[in-house]
Amino acid sequence: MKGNQITRKKLGELVSDKNADNWWRPELFEKYTHPQIPVALEIVASPPAEEQNYNCFVYVLGLHNDERFLGNKGWDFTRKLDALFDEMIEQKILEKIEKPERGNLVVYRADSGKISHVGLMEDGSTVISKWSWGPLLRHKIFDVPDHYGDAVEFYKISEKARDLVISEH
Repeated sequence: MKGNQITRKKLGELVSDKNADNWWRPELFEKYTHPQIPVALEIVASPPAEEQNYNCFVYVLGLHNDERFLGNKGWDFTRKLDALFDEMIEQKILEKIEKPERGNLVVYRADSGKISHVGLMEDGSTVISKWSWGPLLRHKIFDVPDHYGDAVEFYKISEKARDLVISEH
């Protein structure tokens, strides 16, 4: 496992189904989970209220202010965006790069090869990403839950990618 195994396993527990309510419900997050977040991770924003909440895919495309993709209204569509991101990768709508820069997309793949998470690069080693309806975090590339996987890929995000997601919705 890349990164700190103990930290990643702890993060995996925090972002698990077992801790779901304490992860994404703002008042429970602040009371039970926020104090357990390692100091190496910066909470940029705590989880928003349920009807304003969104996932990592919505965040990287800058759609987190678009009501169509928020809360329960957007849940069915946005939870399947991993497959659409894979399609955009196959069609080269997302252009693969070797060395990430600010604003590039980082894609995490679980051991199965499935996209598990995405974020935006703040610089060559720091990511800002939204974790499973939870907080928006600033973190190092491998300061993520263990189940996000060890494989990462980097891409340039095009306006065409954003437009495709909007048109699919």
